[in-house]
Amino acid sequence: LMERPDVTDAECAALHFEELASGNDALRSAVVSSHQLAGKPSRLGCDPPCLSLCGYQALSAGEGAECQVQARAHTATLKTAAVMIVHGGKIVDEWGEIKRVFKCHSMRKSILSALYGPHVWAGTIKRSSTLGELGIDDNAPSLTDVEKKANVADLLKARSGVYHPALYETKSMAAKRPKRGSHTPGTFWYYNNWDFNAACAIFENQTGRGIFEEFEKRLAKPLGMQDFVRAKHTRYVTGSDSVHPAYPFQLSARDLARFGLLFARGGRWGGQQIIPHGWVIESTRPYSTTKRGGGYGLSLIHI
Repeated sequence: LMERPDVTDAECAALHFEELASGNDALRSAVVSSHQLAGKPSRLGCDPPCLSLCGYQALSAGEGAECQVQARAHTATLKTAAVMIVHGGKIVDEWGEIKRVFKCHSMRKSILSALYGPHVWAGTIKRSSTLGELGIDDNAPSLTDVEKKANVADLLKARSGVYHPALYETKSMAAKRPKRGSHTPGTFWYYNNWDFNAACAIFENQTGRGIFEEFEKRLAKPLGMQDFVRAKHTRYVTGSDSVHPAYPFQLSARDLARFGLLFARGGRWGGQQIIPHGWVIESTRPYSTTKRGGGYGLSLIHI
C-alpha cells in the first residue's frame, strides 16, 4: 500500500492482507511503504485483521503493537512468505524470508509503469500514440483497424479493448477475456496481459532499451537493491499465442520495499528525482474501479 505523494493529510494507512491475497494464489510477498502519516490510531482492534500505521511517534511508543501482532497472526493463515513494513524510511517490522527472491507476477506491470515515467516526461514516448501509428500488431487473427486506435495510455490503464490471446496468461484470465470487438478502445477496463505485454514492446521499441537493462540501470542500482541479479532474476516468456513476450521479474521483499518507498517519496531517492514527481501522481491516480472496489491507475492497483 503506497500512499499517494499528493495526499498529505491522511491520518493512517492499513494493509489488509486478506485483500492482497484474495483471488491471487500466486501472491507470495507483501510490501508496505507509508509516507507523511500523522496523528494517532483511530482504532487498534481491526476487523478483518490489519496493520495500521498511524504516525512514527505512535509506533515508537508501541501503540501499534496490537495490530502488528494481529497482522503477523493473520499472515500465518495465508500463503505469505515475506513482509516488510517501512515508515519514514525506517523499518517498522519485518518477518519471513525478506532476502529471498520470489516471482513477482503482476508486480512487473508496476515496474514497467515506473520505467515509462522518465521517457514520457522526456517526450520519447507519447501517451496519445496509437497502436496503428506505432506499428503494433499481432499474429493471426491480427488486430482490426478499430483495435489499432487504442493508444499507449489505454494500454497502461488496461482499457485498450484489444482481447487478443496473450502470453503469461492464466487459464482463468483467458476464460474471462471478452470477445474481440466487444468494447472500443478506452471504454472498458479489463485486466489484460495483452495490454501489459504490448506496452513493454512499445517501451523497448521507442526507447531502444530492454526493460531488464533499464530496470537495473534506472531503479535497481540507484535504489541499492541488494538481492537482484539481472542474469538470474529476469527472462522473457515467448510462445505461439502472441508476438509480444511477457517479462517476469524475481525480486525480494526488501528490494520491493525500496521500490514502494521510492513512490512514497514522490519518485526521489538520495537527493535525485529518479521518477518524475508528476508521473508518480499521474500513474497512481485511479482511472477505473475494479470489481473488488479498488481503483486502477497506470498499471498500478489501489486497495
